[in-house]
Amino acid sequence: MLPAFASAATIKVTTHADELDAVPDAKCSVREAVQSANTNGAVGGCPAGSGQADTIELGKGHYSLTIPSTNEDANVNGDLDVDGGKVVFRGKGDGVTDINTNLADRIADTFNATPVTFEDIQLFSGDVTSLGTGSGRGGDIRASEGGVVTLSRATVNHGEAYVGGGLYLNGPVGLPGKLKVTRSTFITNHSTGLGGALDVVGDVTSKISKSRITENTVTDTTGSSEGGGVSNRGTKMTISDTEFVENSATGDDMQAAYGGAIHNADGSELAVRRSLFEGNSASAPTAGYFEGGGAIFTIANAAPVSITNTTFYGNSVGLPNGKGAAVYISSGSVIVANATFNANGTESLLEEANGYLLVRNSMLQGFDPCVGTSIDSGDYNVASFDDPECDFQPEDVTSLSTFGFKTGNPETNGGETRTIALKKSSPAIDLIPKPFCDVTDREDQRGYKRPKRNCDSGAYERKAKKPN
Repeated sequence: MLPAFASAATIKVTTHADELDAVPDAKCSVREAVQSANTNGAVGGCPAGSGQADTIELGKGHYSLTIPSTNEDANVNGDLDVDGGKVVFRGKGDGVTDINTNLADRIADTFNATPVTFEDIQLFSGDVTSLGTGSGRGGDIRASEGGVVTLSRATVNHGEAYVGGGLYLNGPVGLPGKLKVTRSTFITNHSTGLGGALDVVGDVTSKISKSRITENTVTDTTGSSEGGGVSNRGTKMTISDTEFVENSATGDDMQAAYGGAIHNADGSELAVRRSLFEGNSASAPTAGYFEGGGAIFTIANAAPVSITNTTFYGNSVGLPNGKGAAVYISSGSVIVANATFNANGTESLLEEANGYLLVRNSMLQGFDPCVGTSIDSGDYNVASFDDPECDFQPEDVTSLSTFGFKTGNPETNGGETRTIALKKSSPAIDLIPKPFCDVTDREDQRGYKRPKRNCDSGAYERKAKKPN
């Protein structure tokens, strides 16, 4: 006879109140539901968890955490402490269901590599800045002991922390972590150290797809500000079909700023595909202090960084010390392929300091396209100037006064992210010979198929076909 296995439990929350009753009543709060999942026993009016993949179902409306925090880790007060089998928080939709707090604490804290998923739900207003530099990590979500954190159709909003304004995930030795973000939004989160929206560190692999990282900020009062949107200090991060809009890293007085949208450090591998960076900035208010990487700053050392089928528009670095309005490479090798750069400030567009940069099949509109001594053209670029530091070759087209953009700014042209469309008169049309169109798997930023002949430079293919 086969042994019996416990099936996953569904724990339905029946009250919006925050309670953990010593004497059970008929109501099941979100805190009691978490405790049921943690202990595999009935708590309050909630059924017992199973120790398997328990789902906590929330209805419409606001679920506010109101029991004053003592910073304990047993789910008694303050944030929700998740420690057991896998837990899925499932709402009725972003904008329909939310968990929020006005306490000096976060929304959810996970322990012992517990997998946790947030689905069709919004989390907002966690604030751990008062906990200091050690504990003040992850304004809305913290997973400091590895595990898998998944966000699906979720919003992380208005989190405040020293590191990881919205989310912090650490994969210490022996406790690897994974971050999976799909069709989700990080908006108006803030950190006072690094990672305005999120920070991952250690043995962590991250995948962010079909999402929006927007209006997140980092401003450090004691050191440099790093990663207005994302701080990647993990093993590998893959970003696809995602928009980074108006994120900023701002140095406080006498402090520098690195990476308005992304700060990629500590030997972390980074791959960006079919994405948009618009209006991100890195700036320092004090003259003489570094401000670099309006969109991306990378100090990857030996880890590779690739950027393909991606648009950079309206990103900037502060004056007069700004470097790399779109991308700044402090170390490591970066390959840029089929990217479109337009209207990214007045400082250098792509700057390489101690690494290596290869640019191919791209559109480089800018006053100073390249700065650096280790930059190669992979051919078939179009550029505003014949910049010797770009190492342009006869196959490149330079000294252009017009690029043949339809509007010049990103618009909805199909696909997951906005793109800059081309006129049929653009010099980028059919510039790339057929054998060299394969570097992007013959697709453009929208995921549309490039033709099986010559193709266009940049992220947008004028005659691409929409997939079935």
